[in-house]
Amino acid sequence: METIVFEPAKKPVLVKHLNELPERGFAWININRQTLPQWAKQCQENAGFKIHESHLKDSLNAKHPPYYNGTKHYDMLVLHSFSKENPNFQSETSPIVFFLTPKCLLSVFSSESNLTQRIKEKLFERDIDQLPDEPAELLYLLVNTLTDDFLSLRDPLSLQSEEWRNILSNRQFQNWEFLLENRLKLRYFSNICEQHLNILEQWRNDTHYKIDEDTSIHFKDIEEHFERVLRYIERLQSEMDFLIQLNFSAMTQRSNRIVGILTAVSVIFLPLNLIAGIFGMNFSVIPFQAEPFGFYGTVLSLFSLGVGLFTFLKWKKWI
Repeated sequence: METIVFEPAKKPVLVKHLNELPERGFAWININRQTLPQWAKQCQENAGFKIHESHLKDSLNAKHPPYYNGTKHYDMLVLHSFSKENPNFQSETSPIVFFLTPKCLLSVFSSESNLTQRIKEKLFERDIDQLPDEPAELLYLLVNTLTDDFLSLRDPLSLQSEEWRNILSNRQFQNWEFLLENRLKLRYFSNICEQHLNILEQWRNDTHYKIDEDTSIHFKDIEEHFERVLRYIERLQSEMDFLIQLNFSAMTQRSNRIVGILTAVSVIFLPLNLIAGIFGMNFSVIPFQAEPFGFYGTVLSLFSLGVGLFTFLKWKKWI
């Protein structure tokens, strides 16, 4: 557990033990869920508020989906962040849990996430007049950085889209399992963005904490950013569906072409086989059998009929 105290007109101070919340200003308590699973008891002693048991279990769940719940003592928000800055298409997300009170912001994160570490470094580099004045402003800084990571996802998604175009343009493509995994990954990102959008909007409308107008506008901007990412992902999903249908259409057209050629060959050889079958019957008297040029005439007739049928099919553009 690491605690940073923010007081008016002062630089933030990193303290080892927080006996009580500051009278002026607020505290940011940052907790790693893997290294300190029993953080609630220590937090109650230091911050002076009790975490509901179900919320404690939620904070320790490394797979918890985005979620919001408000109580009379605190607001709880569960958002997902990437494990590193500038994520790529294969990046995973992990939940970071925020408990917001008028005098304290408590964040519970996973070891693989560096979001809170990045914000902490930026805060210590800022001038005093650029520091947050209340926990909601600090929450905005954290969520805004989280949102920027989702916005930066658009570039690797564009590169991935180019790769899909190249893959699906190949008529011999058979690795549908790979494509399905990518499709599910897009849907996962889409669901995360949509859940974040709904949660932030619900929190702004339902929270009983007074949020100043500037901070409220900032959170609206964040919602718009998530809407942009969501629209972009939805376009990629539609494009992938279109490419899949285009690939299927190309495969169907190729199959139809092959069937058409085989049908044309059958049409040409069917009357030839019929004539050959008639003259191959085992009768004592068959027309032209005794003629000196009967065989050559029959072969010439078969050849002429075959060429004539081929020419007719070609003229009709059936082959």
